[in-house]
Order: sequence, then structure tokens, then C-alpha cells
Amino acid sequence: MLMSFSALQMTSKSKRKGNQFEYESVKALEDVFTDFNPYVERAFMSDGRSIGEAADCDVRMKFRNEKFIVQCKRRRELPKWFLQTNSDILMTRRDRGQRYYCFTEEGIKKMIKFIRANQLSID
Repeated sequence: MLMSFSALQMTSKSKRKGNQFEYESVKALEDVFTDFNPYVERAFMSDGRSIGEAADCDVRMKFRNEKFIVQCKRRRELPKWFLQTNSDILMTRRDRGQRYYCFTEEGIKKMIKFIRANQLSID
């Protein structure tokens, strides 16, 4: 039996890297938020519709009755302005657009530690 070329094609290197990053992201979210017992799941084939979300959802994280949708992007290089070394939070937005808050993994751990140490409610 002959197989078509498309059936024999391997997943592209870019797609494999993206899939690997999504798996890494699930583990990282479970580790960073472990004190809050999150339920973290990866959408099958990077398609949020497989878990009842919009197509652009790669990972969903649930705490109690709240959910957080995660879009994972892995890039060879990030813009230099994005790589701040003296900031805990990077805020950015495009003109007339919404703000985005970006944390390093250490930055988010620092914030969680602060919240826990000061017994701030997360409810």
C-alpha cells in the first residue's frame, strides 16, 4: 500500500518547538502556582476548541471558579526593549490599545511570595 506524501510528512521544527514550549508552560504554571493547587491543561494540537475555549487558547489554568487562558509564544529572539534587567514588571501597549503586564518567572514568584507573606486575600 502506498502512502501519500502528506501522510509521511513530519511535523515542522517550528511546530515541534511550539508544542514542547506548551508542555513546558503547563509544568511551569503548575510549579509557580503550586500553593494554589491550579488545574492546568494543554489544548490538544494547540487548539483551544478541544477544551471548550477559543481556538487561540494553548493552555488553560483554573483556580477555584476562575480560569486563565494562556497563549504560548516561543521566539528565537525577543526585542531588546522587552529584555529589561532592572524591572519586576514590564508594561507595554500599542497606541490606543490595552496594556499588557509581563513578568519574568522570578518576578511572578516574588509577587506570589509577597502576597502569601502579607496574607493578602486572593479571593
